[in-house]
Amino acid sequence: MKTKCVIIAAYLIIFSSIVATAQSDTAFWNNKMLKIANSGGGQGFIRLKEDTKFTPNEFFITNKEAFRLSDNDEMILLRTKSDDLGYSHHLYQQKHNGVKIEGAEYILHEFNGRISTANGKLLINIEKQTNPSISKEVALQNALGVVNASKYAWEVKNPNGNYFSSYPEGELLFTKKHDSLPFDQNSFVLAYKFDIFSIEPYTRNYIYINAQTGEFIKKQTRIINDCDCCNGTAQTLYNGQQTIVTHHRWLANDYILKDNCRGDGIHTFLSGSNVDDGDNQWSLLEERPATSAHWATEMTYDFYYNVFGRNSFDNNGAEMVVNTNDDSNGQDNAFWNGSDFHYGSGGGGSANNALVSLDVVGHEYTHAVTENEANLTYSYESGALNESFSDIFGTMVEFYVEGNNGNYFLGEDFWIEDGRLRDMTNPNIKDQPDTYLGTFWHTTATDNGGVHTNNGVQNYWFFLLSEGGSGINDNGQSFNVQGIGRDKAASIAYRNLTVYLTSSSDYSDAKNGSIWAAMDLYGNCSNEVLQTVRAWDAVGVFSAGGFDFNIVVNCAILQIFHVGLPQFIQAQPVTFRAINDLSANCAISPNGQPVTFVAGNSIQLLPGFKSGNNFHAYIDPCLAGIQLKSISANNENTTGIVIDNNINDTIKNTSTYDFIENENTMIFQVYPNPNNGIFNIVVQTTNKTDLIIELMNIQGQIIYRNNVKGVYIYKDQVNVSDFAKGIYFLRINTVDHVEIRKIVIQ
Repeated sequence: MKTKCVIIAAYLIIFSSIVATAQSDTAFWNNKMLKIANSGGGQGFIRLKEDTKFTPNEFFITNKEAFRLSDNDEMILLRTKSDDLGYSHHLYQQKHNGVKIEGAEYILHEFNGRISTANGKLLINIEKQTNPSISKEVALQNALGVVNASKYAWEVKNPNGNYFSSYPEGELLFTKKHDSLPFDQNSFVLAYKFDIFSIEPYTRNYIYINAQTGEFIKKQTRIINDCDCCNGTAQTLYNGQQTIVTHHRWLANDYILKDNCRGDGIHTFLSGSNVDDGDNQWSLLEERPATSAHWATEMTYDFYYNVFGRNSFDNNGAEMVVNTNDDSNGQDNAFWNGSDFHYGSGGGGSANNALVSLDVVGHEYTHAVTENEANLTYSYESGALNESFSDIFGTMVEFYVEGNNGNYFLGEDFWIEDGRLRDMTNPNIKDQPDTYLGTFWHTTATDNGGVHTNNGVQNYWFFLLSEGGSGINDNGQSFNVQGIGRDKAASIAYRNLTVYLTSSSDYSDAKNGSIWAAMDLYGNCSNEVLQTVRAWDAVGVFSAGGFDFNIVVNCAILQIFHVGLPQFIQAQPVTFRAINDLSANCAISPNGQPVTFVAGNSIQLLPGFKSGNNFHAYIDPCLAGIQLKSISANNENTTGIVIDNNINDTIKNTSTYDFIENENTMIFQVYPNPNNGIFNIVVQTTNKTDLIIELMNIQGQIIYRNNVKGVYIYKDQVNVSDFAKGIYFLRINTVDHVEIRKIVIQ
C-alpha cells in the first residue's frame, strides 16, 4: 500500500508541472481552455479537470483553436483499444490537406464515458506545400538506386508459391528530414515513403525521397533483431578460438563471412567463393584460412578506428574485400591490389600455413592506408618507406590484440625459413640494413630498388624509438636512444604518414616529417622529439640543412652548404639548426653570404674555429624563435667559445669575439606546411627592418617575391595554388639575417 501511494504522488507531481507550463501559455490556453492542463500547443501530456467532459468525437473539434489546428488540418481515428482497467484508448493521426504528417499522433484516454487524459504530438501552424514536383514513379527509381540490390522480394517466390512482398506502392507524406530534429514545421519536408524489401542483400528499409527535388532523405530499417551482424565463433589458425561477425542469409538460412558493422563491410572469400556455415560455429580446418583472415581484418579495422579514429583504409568507410587461398600471385605471397586484399595459401597443401596472421593482415591493410594518404611510390627509398610503414602497423595490430605477447617480428606464425619474414629488432638477421647506406643496403633495380630490403632502416628506427637501445652503427657513430613506448612511436609514425609525407618522400623527408609530427603531438621541447631525432641518428639518417638533435661540423673549409641540400642551395645562405647541441671545428669561407648556427641548448665553437665576416650564432630554445644569447665574430678562435642555454649570460673567452646582446633577431613562421599552395607567413624582428620575401622552386628559380619596407611585424598570406605540387624553398632576407624554409605543396 505504501508503494502505491508513492506512485500516485509522483504522477500528480508530473502533471502539476504540466499545469504550470500550460497556464503560462496564455496566448492559446485562455480562461475557457484552462479547464485543460497542457504542455503547450498539444505537444506532451494533458489532464482534464474533473468538470470537463468531452467525447472522443468532439474533443479536437471543440479544442481546435487551443491545439492550433487550422481549417486544413484534420484528425483521423486510426484505432481504438480497451484494457482491463476499463479505459479505452483512441489513437488519432494528423493530416494536413489530406497528407499524413508522420509522427503527428495523439491518444485520447477515455474512462467512464469522458476523456480524462491525452498525450501525443501535433504539428502546429503548418505552412507547407502539399503538391509534389516529381512523380511517384521517378521517386521509386531514385529509391531503388539507393538500395542497389541485385534481387528484390517481389521478384522471388516463397515455398508456398507466393512472392515475398508486393511491388512498392509508395506513400506521400510529411516526414522529418532527420529523426534527431525537433518536432516543428521547419524539420518537416514533403516526401515519398517506400517499403523496399531486398533479398540479395537481405534488407528491408523504408526509403524516403524528397517529393520536390527527388533527393534521398533517409532510410529506416524494418528488420528488427535480425542478425545482419551476427556474433559467431571461429577457430583461427594462429590465435585459437575467436568471436567473428558474420551475416545471416535469410533464404539459404546460413551464415557467410560478411561483417556489415565495420565501415561498409568486410567480405571474405575462400578460393574465390563465399564460405558458409549453418550454425555460425566455424570449426572446419578448410575454413580456417578464411575465418582467420576475416577476424584479423576485423581486428585491424578496430586498431585503426580505436587508436586513430580511422574508418576503413580510405577513412571513408570503404568496403574491405578479402580473398584467401588466392595463389594467383604465388602461394607464399600476400598483397593489396589497389581495391582488395589477397592472401596466399602458404603452399604445402595444408590450410595450416596460410598467410593470414595478424601482422601480415595488418601489413597489407596498411598498404591500402598508405595509398590513400602519402601514396608513397613503390620503388627505391619511397617504396622502402611504404613497406616499412606496413611492417610498423602490422606489428602494432599484433600488439593491439595480444598486448605484451606481441613482438617485432613479421610473419613468424606460419612456416618460413629462419622463423620470420623480417626482424625489426635486428634487421641484419634477415639481410636487411639497420643503417642508412650501411651493410646490406640494396643498390640495384631489383625488388623495385630494394623496397623489401631497405625498409629495415625505418623498421629499426621504430624499434629503437619504441624500446630504446644503444650501440655503434655501420657509420661508426655511437648512439643511445631512450624508448618512448610503442604507442607514442606509432602515433608519430602515423602522423608522419598521413600529414607530412608525399609520394616522392625519401628517408630524409621521413626524418624531418617524424620530427615535426613529434613536435605537433608532444611539444617542441619534449623528450619524444629528442628521442625521435636520436633514433634517426642511430640509423644514420641525417636531414638536409642540419635539422638534427646534435650537429658536429668538422671540416677543413665550410662552403656554406650542407650535404643533401639541392645544388642551387649550395650558393645560398644557410642556417644550421640543432634541436639540442651544435659544435664546430673548422674554417668558414662564406664569400659574403651569411652562415648561421642555431641551437636549442648549446653552441660550442671549438679551438681552431674561424668564422667569416657574416657568421652568426644564437640559442633558440627548441627552435621556438626566442633568442636568449647571441654571438657574432670574424676572428680565429684559439681557446673555444660556448653559448649555453643553461649558463646565464656567460660567454667563455670573448676577447676575440663581440657578444651582441641587442642584435636584431627574427622570428619566422610558416603555416600550414605542407599546404595546398595557400600558406601564411609571420615575421617578427626586434628592430625595424626591411624584408625581402622570395619563394624558389627546386631548380632555384624565384617564382614569388615581395619587398617590405621598415616593419617590426609582418603578416601575409601567399597564394601560389596555381603552381605545381612539390617542394619549394621560402627565403626571408633582412639586412643582417637570412632564413630558409622548405615548403611542401600537395
